[in-house]
Amino acid sequence: MYIRIQNRELAEDITQEVFVKAWRFRETFDETKSSLKNWIFVIAINLLRDHYKKKKLTTEEIDENIPEKGDLAEDAEKNDLINYVFKKLEHLPERDQELIALRYKADLNVHEISEIMKMEYSTAKVAIHRAVKKLQSICND
Repeated sequence: MYIRIQNRELAEDITQEVFVKAWRFRETFDETKSSLKNWIFVIAINLLRDHYKKKKLTTEEIDENIPEKGDLAEDAEKNDLINYVFKKLEHLPERDQELIALRYKADLNVHEISEIMKMEYSTAKVAIHRAVKKLQSICND
């Protein structure tokens, strides 16, 4: 789930809560089972899920800035394509959205994603592949 929090106060509150929870539950962290980075990701994802479930909010459209240099027409076309894909992404199940966001937005590898999502490596690899195929199918309709 890729969420861009536009309200700065909310972003600060969630970030603070992630680190407070990490500090409070530091004894439960087991470095033999997961990396610190992945453990923090899991905390953040769970807090965001809880927040948006409570508020029943939807993710907001992603705003991409147009760079100062380059062909503006080409950049605008890329921007439209990005917005189109993100709108189509919302049609996927939440799990598929999360897998795609972790892989392509957070740039995590399959091993890290499998730890975060509590899946076997091969299961995560197949799930990511299937999520991408679903997104391609939706985009081609």
